[in-house]
Amino acid sequence: MTNRRSFIKKTALGTAALSMSPFATHAANLFSTANSIAELKISLAQWSLNRAFFKGDLDANHFASIAKNTYGIGAVEYVNAFYKEYGRSEKFWMQMKNEADNAGVKNLLIMIDDEGELGSTDDAQRKTAVENHYKWIHAAKILGCHSIRVNAFGEGKANSVHDSLIDG
Repeated sequence: MTNRRSFIKKTALGTAALSMSPFATHAANLFSTANSIAELKISLAQWSLNRAFFKGDLDANHFASIAKNTYGIGAVEYVNAFYKEYGRSEKFWMQMKNEADNAGVKNLLIMIDDEGELGSTDDAQRKTAVENHYKWIHAAKILGCHSIRVNAFGEGKANSVHDSLIDG
């Protein structure tokens, strides 16, 4: 059994040893406020402002400019729910890309909802769901996004849905 004096002595020696290691220097640099704040990069998910967009208080077509001019954020994540009628419009997505570029905003991704169950165990339904996502993949490519976010929904047993998601 360790007594208090022995515990304090071992703790002090351990702390001293750690403070002299290269790890301590790296940890101090990693968590220093100046470095963390200066290098911190965040993006604004469009869903964060969904109420204002749905109410019409904000125009979703100017999301990139809103992110930059109102919040000082230089990267955005779109939500397809605000652009259903423009899914296949290359002209629209080129305009959105131009607005983002002019505002100095990077388009990161499009979050895709309500385009079918990619995990459906029914082959025809799954094929339709996959095809429904094509327009958003193309829009994301035009915007210069690095990815899209999809929902891995499907009815049935977990392993069947999992296999269906892999099959696509």
